[in-house]
Amino acid sequence: MLNHKQSVKSGDSDNHEAQASAHYWKNLFPPAWQFFRHREGPPPNNLLNYGYAIIRATMARALAG
Repeated sequence: MLNHKQSVKSGDSDNHEAQASAHYWKNLFPPAWQFFRHREGPPPNNLLNYGYAIIRATMARALAG
């Protein structure tokens, strides 16, 4: 990931940020939990989506006042 960090430029036309992200997610979870970018996929996808929805709703309420 550090190699990708040095390579990311404004606009990231070479997609280094996405490559680093893929590496991060692949290594964050145990092998039994494969990470797929799918809205209603198996864990951990559905758990992350639920968490993001809670954070998004909390932020929207805070911004709306």
